[in-house]
Amino acid sequence: MEGNDKFEYLEMPEDIYLVYQKDGITSKDLDVLVRYWTRKDGKFAETVQEIAKSHGIASSKVSVWLDRLSVSVTLGREELTCINCGVAPEIRNRSDYQRCGSRVSMKLDKDGFCKECASKHKPLDPSGKWVLGHLTRTQLDELVEAYYSQEDCAKLVQSYEINLNPVEFAKDLNCTMKYGKCRHCSESYSDVALSQGEYCEGVTERHVICTKCEHQARVDIERYGTPQDQNYGLSFVAVEYTTIKGMPQCECKQCKAERNRDPKNRRQIILNTYKQPKVLVDIQDLSLHQIVCLLGMLWSRTSEDNPDILLSSNIERMPLTPGDHNKWDWMRLLTKESVIYVDAEKSPLNAFEEEDISSYFMSRVVYALNVTLNQETACEPAELLSALVDKFRKGFWQSRWTEELLPVWKDIGVDESIAYVEERAEHYNLDIPNQDKLREIFLGLLDDFSVAEIWYMISVAYMNAAAFSKTKACNSKSHATNIIPSKIVNLAKQPRSKIKSWGRIKNLPQSAVTQALFDIILPSENDAGFNHIPRQTWKKLLNKHLARNADHSQQIFMERYPLAPDEVLRELAEEYGDWRIDTLVEYAIAARARLNSND
Repeated sequence: MEGNDKFEYLEMPEDIYLVYQKDGITSKDLDVLVRYWTRKDGKFAETVQEIAKSHGIASSKVSVWLDRLSVSVTLGREELTCINCGVAPEIRNRSDYQRCGSRVSMKLDKDGFCKECASKHKPLDPSGKWVLGHLTRTQLDELVEAYYSQEDCAKLVQSYEINLNPVEFAKDLNCTMKYGKCRHCSESYSDVALSQGEYCEGVTERHVICTKCEHQARVDIERYGTPQDQNYGLSFVAVEYTTIKGMPQCECKQCKAERNRDPKNRRQIILNTYKQPKVLVDIQDLSLHQIVCLLGMLWSRTSEDNPDILLSSNIERMPLTPGDHNKWDWMRLLTKESVIYVDAEKSPLNAFEEEDISSYFMSRVVYALNVTLNQETACEPAELLSALVDKFRKGFWQSRWTEELLPVWKDIGVDESIAYVEERAEHYNLDIPNQDKLREIFLGLLDDFSVAEIWYMISVAYMNAAAFSKTKACNSKSHATNIIPSKIVNLAKQPRSKIKSWGRIKNLPQSAVTQALFDIILPSENDAGFNHIPRQTWKKLLNKHLARNADHSQQIFMERYPLAPDEVLRELAEEYGDWRIDTLVEYAIAARARLNSND
């Protein structure tokens, strides 16, 4: 045992050292301490239970009892001791002793330095490209102090074996200067170090960018002391751009979010981001898909009392589309072509993403119409709805819509089928098969079956899958789900007499786009879009609609019995030289001109 005036040092077997204050520990405590740490033949001489029993304490209390003693216990093995400072690992209990079997537990590097000594006494970047990387932290601090003490740069470069032009000295000290911390992420700012001239002047500034979050700020630097003081006698104060007159706003993500959270600021940003389109959309230029979606949206969600266009489920009279899975795909047909746009003044602030106002929640914003009937002003929702209903009752139709009718009908039919799949999956607690595969199947079936008949096939397929899931042959819920598509296809191959038709259910009523197409645009009855076969029925429904317009009826006749071009008719009249044929030709040409002008 060794000691001095205040402490006693006790060396135990296997390099365990106890250090305790004189008169700070009783003989009983010292006896327990020695017995606890004594090792013999590669293991501890006594168990904790034996020591506890001899002193009348619970074995679980021994570690707590040791913690209250003013004793330092270290493991003095050479391979665990820092080669520079000589500090050995401190251990508190036997578990610590077991863990201290390698340098990893002591966080010594491969050269035997502890972390603190490595930062001070090892080259900072010996294999890197930094010209000062061969210096230790201690040497670098000495170099910076000498530099700011106005020593000659050429001599410093030579003394510290630095391979650089003395004129560029300050630029390469950038890794040594930390200009305060970013207020968002607490990352230290770094930038080009002060030159000797700036240091002597005592006041300067740096515009810095956080390397972690890209926050921008100005750092005001002032010298208050000498190069030997902390931070070489420099103080750093970060100044935010928002407080500097004429300085542009910081565009980092966090600053944008802060500005967006301010109500006045947020509203102004929304107004600047979402503006009314400069060009109005003529109703004549819309596709059938767009007309169906627009009419459905107006039909289900607007009224004289509430002219705003909202897509919130708590105000809808009916769903816009069959199920919610594809509602936004339909809406994008309108927003992409600026048929409707976000009303920046009426939309609530929470309708937009907090950190990125250019993104919004489609179910929260208020939409405004950008459609015109007179090529001059945009329509109000109620006005447009009334005008469209009136036009379609009189047989309004664009010839290019004819090719779109069957695809639009089938799109609605596929969506209604997918919606029923989702309902049946929830009912039977099964999964939904691959939707792309299902869409392909339903698209093909709609050539020969109605949606009502496809619902029957879906229902039977899920019923069979649910029964299969309870058998030993079924490996998992996914296994049961995977048989559904093939079962639907097989059911469709049955004799027609065995195919049944299902009716609508309360959970899946008619959607607004369905009513728009089959109740407003086309004159149909008995839920034709659901109960009729698209490919077999679409032409009949279209012709019935066109018959409501006399001009369209004549047009259909002309398309069935087309006339030759005007020039050919005149040549024919000249060839026969008969005044009666001349008269008929002129009548035909005049009739066609009138039809074309009305179209």
